[in-house]
Amino acid sequence: PMYLEVVKFDPAANFEAVNLNKLENTEEESVFGKEKLFVPRSTRQYLYKIKPLVPVQAVGKTNNVSVGKMDIVWRSRFGERGRIQTGQLKAVIPPMPELKISVIKCPGSAQLEEAFEITCLVTNTSNQSMRLRSILERQPGAGVLWSGITKKIHNELPSKASMEVVFRLVPVIPGLQNIGPLSFVDMLSNQKKYISKIGQVFVEHLPNGTSTQGFLHLTS
Repeated sequence: PMYLEVVKFDPAANFEAVNLNKLENTEEESVFGKEKLFVPRSTRQYLYKIKPLVPVQAVGKTNNVSVGKMDIVWRSRFGERGRIQTGQLKAVIPPMPELKISVIKCPGSAQLEEAFEITCLVTNTSNQSMRLRSILERQPGAGVLWSGITKKIHNELPSKASMEVVFRLVPVIPGLQNIGPLSFVDMLSNQKKYISKIGQVFVEHLPNGTSTQGFLHLTS
């Protein structure tokens, strides 16, 4: 067996690494246990989350980017010290989309035929202003339906700025349902971003078998 003294990932200058090999709510205890013995014929996989410290565009190329290296130090059964340090590990970094949409408020559950709202944060990561129009796409057999104006023009969104957009929905089928699809179109460049699913909600039956007279009003 070997005694592992150090197993760490040293990120490159433009990145930071989050160690995912520790138990929650602990500082030191590893997912492999307190003992650092590495027995013969065993295998371990170490997981790290790598995040850029600067926008991806500032890093330069996005293919084969050096993100860091592994550093491993061990001692043999006789106390002899060994060390191995890898070369720079390469990764392909996905480019930042010019329009970023994330859900910042969405209920985990909703009652059947009772409307609820979700809030999306829309961010313009490009160097140009955008004039956005949201389109509530229709999908046959959807368990959650959009309620409101299907095509809405929003205020101009400057470069590197964000805005919150609230949507209203009505669940019509019980169970775990997807929310979407949804599209945003930049009226200045005519570019379209389509999101097939922006979240999920669990739709519950109304208590005591009661029902409501719900309605869905869609206008273009």
